[in-house]
Amino acid sequence: MKTKVAGLFITMVLGLGASTSANALLIDRGNGMIYDTDQNITWLADANYAVTSGYAAVNAVDNGDTATDNIFADGRMGWDAAMSWAAGLNYGGYDDWRLFSADDNCVGGNCIGTELGHLFYEELGLSVGESMSNSTAPELAFFDNIQSRFYWSGTEYTLDTDFSWHFLAGFGAQFTGGKSAEFFAWAVRTGDVGAAPVPAPAVLLLLAAGLVGIAGVRRRRS
Repeated sequence: MKTKVAGLFITMVLGLGASTSANALLIDRGNGMIYDTDQNITWLADANYAVTSGYAAVNAVDNGDTATDNIFADGRMGWDAAMSWAAGLNYGGYDDWRLFSADDNCVGGNCIGTELGHLFYEELGLSVGESMSNSTAPELAFFDNIQSRFYWSGTEYTLDTDFSWHFLAGFGAQFTGGKSAEFFAWAVRTGDVGAAPVPAPAVLLLLAAGLVGIAGVRRRRS
């Protein structure tokens, strides 16, 4: 009887490990943080937190059309200002936030090598021409304040570092632009911020094998 119970436990834990790893893509970790299991990154749920937090209003500055450190009250920033905002962000007990990374070799739609592009196409299941801000994709319920315009990436354009990559959330396309342009900023960090990880399959197998061994010893003694 105990051997049967142990066998049932093996089936249950292996099934748990398989279903967890196969199905979870976006997980709400609470406190405004969304874990992307596919990319192993955590997004701020608020896609315009610079405004919500009051940062943009307090630090608003316009140093002219060629400046890269402009900040506007609606959350748009020059590239240097956006980089500084993300790097200086301390949220949820973490201070290693950054702008999302881009694919330095992809222009236009279907740039899934870009972290925001991957979210757009893979996790949210959107297509070129759709807008993140008004899509009916159920996973968008994880996020707030998504702007339909451009978001800065933290990746410079290799061929000309006066330019950086940005992603149009209202269409699903990636382009390069001068760092003096004013776009929105969305913070992300590498890794998970949530609960203890689900045991790896190898750990589950060892645990199950141990239980089988214990059951076998007890059966022989009886």
